[in-house]
Amino acid sequence: MATGRRLSLEILPGRFAIWRLAPEEEVPDLSGFFSLTCVGSDRSVVLAEEEVPTGAQAAGGYRCLRLQGEFPLEETGVLAQLSAPLAESGIPLIVISTFTTDYLLLREVDMPMARNALSSRGIQILPPLRANH
Repeated sequence: MATGRRLSLEILPGRFAIWRLAPEEEVPDLSGFFSLTCVGSDRSVVLAEEEVPTGAQAAGGYRCLRLQGEFPLEETGVLAQLSAPLAESGIPLIVISTFTTDYLLLREVDMPMARNALSSRGIQILPPLRANH
């Protein structure tokens, strides 16, 4: 079933990075928001920018937006609804999907343009939560 819901995104506190781990590097103990993706020897971690080890191959300066609500795995069109206005505005996007929702990583410098692109399609971006919530 295609989504007909009005979508909203919540900005997570802090800045995030994408860290490329070498095949021989151990995955450290991580806490807070992180995502580990391993495909063969290609291993990437999305994590809080301040947790990236010194000298690591990483790209920082990202903000993370969480899609509000739970979405069944069978629901279609959710990511298309989010990614289309961003693509049309030339804004790169990294997506992390979980069992219940999706997370978008956008470069912080693109946030004002992303807010405009998404709001023009009726998608609301809620302000950042305070870190202690």
